[in-house]
Amino acid sequence: MKSQSNRANLRIPAVGLFLLLSTISVSQTISLSRSVGPPTSRIRVSGTGFTANARVGVFFDLTKIATVAADSSGTFSTGSIRVPASALPGRHRVIARTPSDSARTIFLVRTDWTQYCFSPKHTGLNPYENVLRPANVHDLVLGWSYEISNPTSPLVVNGVIYVVSLDASLYAFNATTGALLWKSSSFGGFVYTSSPAVINGVVYVGNGWNNNFYALDASNGSVLWSYPTGGRIDSAPAVVDGVVYFGSYDNNLYALDAHTGALLWKYKGDVNGFTASSPAVADGIVYIAAEYLYAVDARSGTLLWTYFTGSDDASSPAVADGIVYVGSAQGVYALTADKGELLWSYAGIGTNQSATVVAEGVLYIGTNDFNLYAIDAKTGELKWMFPTRGSVFSPPTIAHGVVYFGSDDGALYALDISTGTLLWKYLTGGRIQGSSVVVDGSVYMTSDDGNIYSFRLPSSTASQKE
Repeated sequence: MKSQSNRANLRIPAVGLFLLLSTISVSQTISLSRSVGPPTSRIRVSGTGFTANARVGVFFDLTKIATVAADSSGTFSTGSIRVPASALPGRHRVIARTPSDSARTIFLVRTDWTQYCFSPKHTGLNPYENVLRPANVHDLVLGWSYEISNPTSPLVVNGVIYVVSLDASLYAFNATTGALLWKSSSFGGFVYTSSPAVINGVVYVGNGWNNNFYALDASNGSVLWSYPTGGRIDSAPAVVDGVVYFGSYDNNLYALDAHTGALLWKYKGDVNGFTASSPAVADGIVYIAAEYLYAVDARSGTLLWTYFTGSDDASSPAVADGIVYVGSAQGVYALTADKGELLWSYAGIGTNQSATVVAEGVLYIGTNDFNLYAIDAKTGELKWMFPTRGSVFSPPTIAHGVVYFGSDDGALYALDISTGTLLWKYLTGGRIQGSSVVVDGSVYMTSDDGNIYSFRLPSSTASQKE
């Protein structure tokens, strides 16, 4: 009886037991507004279950990125904060803690190269690269290669490489291992375009055989919609705010709804049309070149201004800091982006060029006189030039102090952007006319020898695992 009496004295009312267990089993949780992105991504960290009114420190690995006060219910939100620029590719811990509470989650640092020359402005600059740099790029080694029939320039999105072949097959590879994920030949005919675009799970690409423009499912290559034009499509598309822009040999610049493929507007250019020029889009204006450089309102398709380039095969333009740059057989031009007023021109180059790209105050352009040129973007003065043994039609790529480009001599080059000094090169068995892609410590490029190549450091400090 005594032992039973003692057990009875230990009984706790049901309500009191619930409150006690709630108190001792409360757990802290945090969530992120986004869990994947490049260095310097803006995120918000939100938490629940923390001590009421406590000061909460928020850390990215060991770096404190915010301090915020929890409210009376133990909930907090940091507002917008940046992922550190030094954060290397791979998984990182985001931790929120007080002296008595702690919670963590994972942020994956990963950079995507979604369209031609990195962005709709065609700057060619990956501003997030923090692994490869002038001091270590000479250590690059071949990671893997895969044979494809005349592949276009590659793209890298969500850890997947997308590349289109001349026989109109779309390939998807694991970017780290080179393993083929799938291949689709669902849109028929030959493809000449310099690069597709991959945005929000959709691959956009033009067909040079049947004159159609396609939207394909990025998970398997199946056709979502197609739009017919009256001419071959060599133009790499630009996708901005739900609209896809491209040029056709039927002399039209097209703007289609990226979701449905419905025509929003088209603008008819001069008699030579928009052949291989790829449109650049910046601040609500589409720029595309033929014999003239055209500036067209991105929403309405209304012509804003034109500038005579003197050549019907002008390069794809680039836009930076309120200036639009374009090359033609007559030279390179820098014009005000809003009105098309000439700021400077440079005539001392070959008559056929790669796309112009611009980064950190320098314009880069390759030509058929076997040189890559670096020109001051503000003054038009030549900074340096680098000779190769073939024409340079490969659009340059700039990342972390290095400019990468290919040549008809079959070599992929990496130069110091400040001096033009050769840092590294790799010789393939065919011409290189597409642009290289530099993301997360790896370099991807294609060659007319029928291969896609992946290069990386032999022992990178950046994790490639998700």
